[in-house]
Amino acid sequence: MPYCSLEQALALAEASDDPGEAAECCLYLTDAYYRLAEMRRSHDINLRRMQLTESQSYPFHLRYSYSWLALLFSSQGKWEEAELAIEQAQPITARLSSPAPLAFLHQVRGFLAYQREDYVSAEGEFQIARVSQPRGPGGIIYTGLLGLAQVALSKHKEASASMTELEVLLAQLPTGTIPTAPIVMCLALMAIALDDQERVANLYSKLLPFRGQHYWFLVDRVLGEMATRCGKWEMAMLHLSAAETTAKRESLRPELARTLVAQANFHVERGGRGSLPQATTLLKQALVLFEELDLVQAVKGIQQQLDKLSSRSSTPALRPLPVGLTPSEAKVLQLVAQGKSNRQIAEELAISEKTVANHLSHIFGKTASENRAAAAAFAIRHKLA
Repeated sequence: MPYCSLEQALALAEASDDPGEAAECCLYLTDAYYRLAEMRRSHDINLRRMQLTESQSYPFHLRYSYSWLALLFSSQGKWEEAELAIEQAQPITARLSSPAPLAFLHQVRGFLAYQREDYVSAEGEFQIARVSQPRGPGGIIYTGLLGLAQVALSKHKEASASMTELEVLLAQLPTGTIPTAPIVMCLALMAIALDDQERVANLYSKLLPFRGQHYWFLVDRVLGEMATRCGKWEMAMLHLSAAETTAKRESLRPELARTLVAQANFHVERGGRGSLPQATTLLKQALVLFEELDLVQAVKGIQQQLDKLSSRSSTPALRPLPVGLTPSEAKVLQLVAQGKSNRQIAEELAISEKTVANHLSHIFGKTASENRAAAAAFAIRHKLA
């Protein structure tokens, strides 16, 4: 593993009494452990770097230290600690001639704002980071985060442009390499948020090589959401279980809450006996975390989901769906049987027409129907309409 060589280089630098070189080794190790989802180790290495540079008056060696602290705290939901680290980073980056540390600080400020649901501030910080970033492949990650903020603000035109830009950049990089990971991650999250089923399916295989890693968010959690949408139940369960384990181990409270929501959605989508009670329990656990983190929008969303599940639970027990239909597909089929068009179905279910078309493709295959009329007849025969 690359970080083993960095650990060796750090040991040599310390043995040679070269604190500057040791501090640089710590910088790269901090990043390596962060990407490996070892947040505690990343935090410890970053503190070690700061200790090595305490006696030096040259601020260059501290150029990323406090920003990294803020990033790690933001990932763990420690908002006040993150704000303090940002305050400590500002005078250091202001004194440097290099634009990279300041751009990174703006990026971290944007990430903290995004985590706290302040999407307007997040968009502004990401815009500044994008403008001030140094040229080269190392800066392409900013565009992805900007797109996420645009999606959260329902700026679909701007988000679509950001996605296109990211896809162009992705095509210029060797497949499966580290620089592609944050790009694919951001594209995947935007595709999920926009309910772009086609992109979700295409991006799943591109993100899969980075399972077990962390790029702003847990890769396993996002893979689990994608696998759920693609009906890959076994893989979704494995991904989400891995994400839950990592989130708990590294105290990534925002990611743990999101993973619990993803697990709840998995149970609802897969269906089966006990799915609704399981989903309800998971959502209630997520609700506690979101309340502790003071994430008002997330809390409201969970409460709405719980209300929907409660209304479904109050109806007679659901019988197994025929031919392996998912609950989402069954709902689409029910509306088809009512004579509704793809556009009307999309509007009623708050999904895209493309997703409706994808559901219909799966429905036709599972029910051996050649057209909507045959599918509607199937729904009537099986008492789904």
